[in-house]
Amino acid sequence: MPLPVREFFNNEKNLHLQFVSGDGGLGRIIRSPEIVRPAAAFAEGVWPAGLKKSGRRPPPKVRRAVEGSVWIFGSFEIGAIRAVPAAVRGRFMDFFRTCRPSAAIFVEGQSPAKLDASLVRQTSIPIFTSRLPYTRFLSAFHAFLQNRLAPRTNVHGTLLSIFNHGVLLQGPSGVGKSEIALSLIERGHQLVADDTVQIRLEQNRDLVGSAPELGRHHMEIRGIGILNVRQLFGISAVAEEHNIHLIVDLLSPSAMGRREERLGGYHLKRILGVEVPRVVVQVRTGRHMAVIIEAATRNQQLRNLGYDAARSFHKSLDRLLGAPRPTAKPGR
Repeated sequence: MPLPVREFFNNEKNLHLQFVSGDGGLGRIIRSPEIVRPAAAFAEGVWPAGLKKSGRRPPPKVRRAVEGSVWIFGSFEIGAIRAVPAAVRGRFMDFFRTCRPSAAIFVEGQSPAKLDASLVRQTSIPIFTSRLPYTRFLSAFHAFLQNRLAPRTNVHGTLLSIFNHGVLLQGPSGVGKSEIALSLIERGHQLVADDTVQIRLEQNRDLVGSAPELGRHHMEIRGIGILNVRQLFGISAVAEEHNIHLIVDLLSPSAMGRREERLGGYHLKRILGVEVPRVVVQVRTGRHMAVIIEAATRNQQLRNLGYDAARSFHKSLDRLLGAPRPTAKPGR
C-alpha cells in the first residue's frame, strides 16, 4: 500500500527522524520498499558510468527503478560522493533531483549541507536526519517498509495459533466461531484476532494475520459481550500476529444441503494470490469442535511434512481391492 511521506514521518517513532527541509514534498508517496543507497548505486551501475562523463539525463528505466524510493545517506555515502570531482558531484545532484525521490534521510547525525548546501533550502524533496547508526537504521527502516507497503486485505473470521500453526476460522455470522475459539484458548492455544482479521502478504509469499488495533486481544461472545482475553487468561493466551497455514470453514447446522466429505476433502482458498489449505467442518450439537479443529491442525501439519492420511488410506484400499483373491486348493 502506498505510503505518504507525511504519514510516515508523523507515525514512525522508532527511527528518530528530524525534519530538515522540503515541506512542499511531504505529499509525495513512498511506493517502493527498495531503499536507494547512493554509494552502492555507483558500484552497481544504477548511476551509469557514461552519465558521469557525458552529463546525459539518466535513462528512463533507471529513473523508474528508483522513483518513489527513499534515499539513505550515511558517512560512507557522503564521503564517496564528495571524493569525486565537483563537476561529477554536480551531475550526481542533478541525477538525484531528476529521479524524484520520495524522501532523503541522512543518518549517523550527518548534515545534508555537508553534501550540498542547497538541500537545506529547497522545498520539493523531503529531507530528514536520524542519529541512528547506518546499519541499525537500514534494518529497522527496511522492516518497516516491508510491513507497511505489503499488499493487504481484511477478512471476516477468527485467527488462532494452534500448535504454533495459524488457523483461520471462517463461516456465517452466528455459527459459533468465537465460542469455538474460546474453547481452544481454554485448552492452551492463542488468540490472534476475532471478527476482523487483517492480512498482509510478505515478500516471501507468507500470509500474516493480525487484529485491528482497537480490537486487539478482545473477542465478542453472544450473551456475554466483549471479553479481554489477555486479562482473562494471561499474556500467553494472545499473539500479536501469526502466519496463516490453514482455513477451517465452519458450516452452520442448517446447512444440511452441503454434504461433508467423510474421507477428508482437501481444498484450497486463494487470499492475495496465495493458496491456503482449507477444510470444511459442520457445527452440530454434541460435536467437540475444539478437539476436531485440533485434529484438523495436526493433520495439516502432517500433510506439510509429506504424509496425507486420506491418500495413504485410499492407496491401501486400492491395493486390497486390486489384489487377486486366494484360490481354494482342491480337496483330495
